[in-house]
Amino acid sequence: VDINIHAGTDWRCADGDLCVLGVCLDQSDRECTVVLCPALNGIFNVVERLIEVIEPALTPILTQLGEFLVNNLVPPTPLLSDSQMRPGDLMADLPSLQRAKPVGIHAAAMGGAFAVNCDDRDPGACEDSDSVGMDIAMQLGFEAVVEEDAEFPAGCIQIGDELPRFSAPTPVTLPPRWEDANGNRHRYAVGFGLAESGLNQLGWALFTSGVLCIDISTADMGTLTGDASLLTTGIFGLLAGEILALAGPEAPVLIRLRPTAEPRFDMIAGAGPREPQMSMAIEQMKMEVFIGIDRRFVRAFAVMMDIDMALQLSPEADQEGNPVLVIQVADGPNVGNFEVVYDEPVAGSDLGATLPALIDLVMGNFLQDALRFEIDLGATLTEALGTPVNASVDHVEVRGAQGDELVIYANLATGERIPSTIRLMPSVIRWDRASLLARDSGVVKASGEVRLQINDHEDLAFSYRVDGGPWRSWRQADEAGWLTVGQPKLALVGRHRIELRARPNGDWRATPTNLPAVTIRTSALPPEVRLRETANGWDIFVLHAGAAGSTTLLVRWGEEEELTPLDRSFIERAELAPGSRVEIIAEDGFGRRSAPARIEVGRPLPAPIAKAPSAASGCSAVGGGSLLLLGLLGLRRRRLTATATDAPISENPPPRPRQYNGRV
Repeated sequence: VDINIHAGTDWRCADGDLCVLGVCLDQSDRECTVVLCPALNGIFNVVERLIEVIEPALTPILTQLGEFLVNNLVPPTPLLSDSQMRPGDLMADLPSLQRAKPVGIHAAAMGGAFAVNCDDRDPGACEDSDSVGMDIAMQLGFEAVVEEDAEFPAGCIQIGDELPRFSAPTPVTLPPRWEDANGNRHRYAVGFGLAESGLNQLGWALFTSGVLCIDISTADMGTLTGDASLLTTGIFGLLAGEILALAGPEAPVLIRLRPTAEPRFDMIAGAGPREPQMSMAIEQMKMEVFIGIDRRFVRAFAVMMDIDMALQLSPEADQEGNPVLVIQVADGPNVGNFEVVYDEPVAGSDLGATLPALIDLVMGNFLQDALRFEIDLGATLTEALGTPVNASVDHVEVRGAQGDELVIYANLATGERIPSTIRLMPSVIRWDRASLLARDSGVVKASGEVRLQINDHEDLAFSYRVDGGPWRSWRQADEAGWLTVGQPKLALVGRHRIELRARPNGDWRATPTNLPAVTIRTSALPPEVRLRETANGWDIFVLHAGAAGSTTLLVRWGEEEELTPLDRSFIERAELAPGSRVEIIAEDGFGRRSAPARIEVGRPLPAPIAKAPSAASGCSAVGGGSLLLLGLLGLRRRRLTATATDAPISENPPPRPRQYNGRV
């Protein structure tokens, strides 16, 4: 760990206001210019003249004296600290994490690693420097805390015969200023650099403490996200139908994670505060899924997989405008080297093809919501020192020859909270339906993200949250105004509310401006075609439930004909011949087709045959028909009378015949 501290003597702010103890006093430009500036200039001129005379002689002596006292005379005890931390208290509120062992933290100054320096770092040139600072290199170690050797490691994991080795790199002196994306240089008060090997030692300590052995149940998901239905047997409907047959769609689920190897951290060289700075990978993670059957959990399947994710540290402001450092999962988790090791109850399901996508969804939803920490440096120092302290983390980057050091620059004088300076109110003008789906190895699935196009986005950064979850890190839209909102909840079917806020890019002190919220409906279903018949023909409607991109209409004019594109949404009745059978299909941007909607045109009924007029006679045609009807009725009465005694008696006599339009 490298720590660099600078003590500046600024007394006037960039806008001309007076600076007192690092805090700019608003509306003090006139007092500073007319009253204080001349007096202070006079005092500073005298002091500066004295310093110019004696500093060349005193600086080498004081520098060497300070370094000698710290490196040689001061005993190591005051510069050594041992403490304990319970990671379970920092992470999600899960019973399994509360059973993990604490992690011990050891910090001690390295002998000969204290140095007094100036801005330019040139020995003997401190008389030309604006500030003087110190460099301190420290040893930092992590280890699981156990009272007896039998407790190491935690009971949920096993380790091999050989323990890992973590080589400490040579401390790298931090520069006196950090540069932003525009090349502007900024002075800081404290710089903190953490080597990649130190993070890997922390990962080993977390592994042996058992904090990575996670049990998450349906009840735990309800506690974390407010929606327990995100983790029930219903999510296995398309994955393993046997689970629904055994337990139904609403039974509870228990997911158990057991690592077989420690996590490995890898710094991303050149990464800044607006992008992930490190990746974390865990190989051969074992996951077991239990389902609730008859008030007990039964193991449904078990798999082994590799998991990797990207982590990001970014300076932000909370909802009250206070500066915080946010640590969160920026990408992932991503699943690889997937292997099914137990699937006896669901042997008929193809877990290898469908389960990785489900794991991405469930674990992504859990990790991106639960593993998000906000560190308020000012509040932490205020509580530790017992006096109000203004402090902020202003910049984060990865540096070093091999890109193996994460550096955090902080200030102890942040200035006051400033109002938002957004000139035009941005808003979402459209969203890309095609971004809700993605094609992976030929399979179309929910992507878990959506693209929003925002107008008036220039020089602004945006933060978002989905369904009331935590706010995500600030990011900019592309040149066309498209902003990608990624959250695993967007892969779940239903309506989702996306809230956005904006601020000037790079200014975390500005009060964020809330944008109108956007509500979208997500679904993985293909399009659906519906018809409405009118007097002149049929109107065609396409429902975009989960369709991606523009939808194309296809029509089949006959049973033996091929599908051809249809460039209109109305089919006239006059263009269809009697007896026609037409099929209409909608196809989305991923090639998924709807069920066919059919139009059937019936043939006309044949015309009634006209009877020839009867010849004139003395008998009426109506009267002849009446006599014939009376004769038939008399014959029927005789037949009923003759057979009534032979028929069995029924308790339910047949119903009386009904009449329709005068006919029986």
